[in-house]
Amino acid sequence: DGEGLTVFNTASNKVKYYNEKHHNTEIKGNYIQKITETKDGILWLGTFKNGLVKFNRKTEQFVQYKHKFENKSSISYDDVRDIIEDKDHNLWIATWGGGLNYFDTKTEKFVSYRESSNNNKTINNDNLIDMVQDGDKIWIATFGGGLNVFDTKKESFSYYKYKDSDVNTISNNNIFSLYKDSKGNLWIGTAGGGINRMNLK
Repeated sequence: DGEGLTVFNTASNKVKYYNEKHHNTEIKGNYIQKITETKDGILWLGTFKNGLVKFNRKTEQFVQYKHKFENKSSISYDDVRDIIEDKDHNLWIATWGGGLNYFDTKTEKFVSYRESSNNNKTINNDNLIDMVQDGDKIWIATFGGGLNVFDTKKESFSYYKYKDSDVNTISNNNIFSLYKDSKGNLWIGTAGGGINRMNLK
């Protein structure tokens, strides 16, 4: 929260800092909200208002991906909350304010899925916090839109929202955390509605 990336070597008990004060990095901003390691050993950093950052630990090089208004293939928003890698080694990125992004790691182009009232091919809320992958589906925690699920094959969304008259729905539309357990249950942490358990089958 303001001091960038810190690496602690458990063998030597030494600490190394990567930020604007201690290291000549390409990161413009030291607020890191998420760290995801992909299968190739690359670290992907989700920052607060400074986009997506790729960090190669071998070369110690940083590459930053930020929103550019004139470029529709750039990331849709620079507040990145979660990052997951799919089976094709591409990334799905949750942003706060810009919906869901798909990042092709080969072409380095982004495709965004943002809120729209027109059809169910769009996410129903642009403020995303957490994600869980289950086969071809990505379960998405939104703050205000309940639980969204994106079918990556059909490229369509479904929604699970709180309904006052239905006891078999999610208890709150503001979701902070998701976790899939070994028995096929999705655990949903809400803001004000306690914890929910959903059988994914």
